[in-house]
Amino acid sequence: MRDLDAQHKIVTEAWSPLGQGKADLQDETIAQIAKAHDATPAQVIIAWHLAIGNVVFPKSVTPERIEENWAAQDLTLSSEEIALIDGLTREDGRIGSAPEDFND
Repeated sequence: MRDLDAQHKIVTEAWSPLGQGKADLQDETIAQIAKAHDATPAQVIIAWHLAIGNVVFPKSVTPERIEENWAAQDLTLSSEEIALIDGLTREDGRIGSAPEDFND
C-alpha cells in the first residue's frame, strides 16, 4: 500500500500505530531494539513508522505518554533494525492488531 501511495504522492498515515498496547508492545524483537536504545517499545514502533515515511497518530491522554511518544522522533533506528521490524508479520500476512480486536 505504501508503494502505491508513494506513486500517487499520497502520505501514508499510521492510525493506532501502537496496536492499542497489545502484542506489538510485547514483541521480543521490539523489546530488544528498545533495550539497545534505552527506549520504550512504543518509541521503537513510532520511530519505525517515521523511518519508513508514515505519518503517525499515536493516541494518548496521559501527559507522560504524550512526552514519551514525542521523544520517539529523536530515536534513529539502523537499517538492520528497520528490516527486523519490517519482518514482523502474522501468519495471516497482517501486521498489527486484528481488525476484529481493534476496539477491545
